[in-house]
Amino acid sequence: MPLFKNKFQIASNHLECWDYTAPGYYFITICIKKMQCLFRCITNGKMQLSFLGQIIANEWQKTETIRSNVILDQWIIMPNHIHGIIIITERKNVQTARRGVSKSLKPDSIGSIIGQFKSKCTKRIRADGYAPFNWHK
Repeated sequence: MPLFKNKFQIASNHLECWDYTAPGYYFITICIKKMQCLFRCITNGKMQLSFLGQIIANEWQKTETIRSNVILDQWIIMPNHIHGIIIITERKNVQTARRGVSKSLKPDSIGSIIGQFKSKCTKRIRADGYAPFNWHK
C-alpha cells in the first residue's frame, strides 16, 4: 500500500478509466468526520433534521439549480451522512484551463460538484457558530 506523509493511504474508489464528467447516474455518500451525529435529532419521538441538517438539505437542493446539466434524484440525510443520486444529463463544453481550478479535478465532474457542495455547507455551518465541523475525506 502506498504511503502519503508516512501514513497508509486508502486506495481510491474511483475508476481510473472513467470520466466523471460523463452523463450518467452517480450514487453519492458523504460522511461527517468522526461520524458525529449532527444532521438529525429526535424531537417529540420523531427523527427531524437539525439546524445543520437543514443547511445540508438547502445546499444539496441548490446543486441542480446552479447546474443546467445536473438533476437530483432520490436523496436522504442521515444523522451523520447524506446519500444521494446525482444525474449528469450531458457533458458541458468547458475550458479545462480555468484559473484557480485544480488540475486533477475536472470542472463539472462529480468531484468538483461534491467539492463545491461540501465547501458551501462548511462555510455556512462555521459561519453559524459550529467551528469544529469537518467532512470525512
